[in-house]
Amino acid sequence: MKKNVLVKSDEYTGQYVAQPDFDQREVIAANKDPEKTYDEAVSKGYEHPVVFYVPEKGTANIY
Repeated sequence: MKKNVLVKSDEYTGQYVAQPDFDQREVIAANKDPEKTYDEAVSKGYEHPVVFYVPEKGTANIY
């Protein structure tokens, strides 16, 4: 089974991360506050950044 990993670094666990889009894996902003993450990405010139939460390892996530 192929995994689609958006962030491969442990550096961002427990934070919201912004990327330009789902095809580009570059992290353009990160913060514990999703609004600050989004605002930082927009201030860098990205009109529609993708913002998502990177859970801490070993936690169960139910969606």
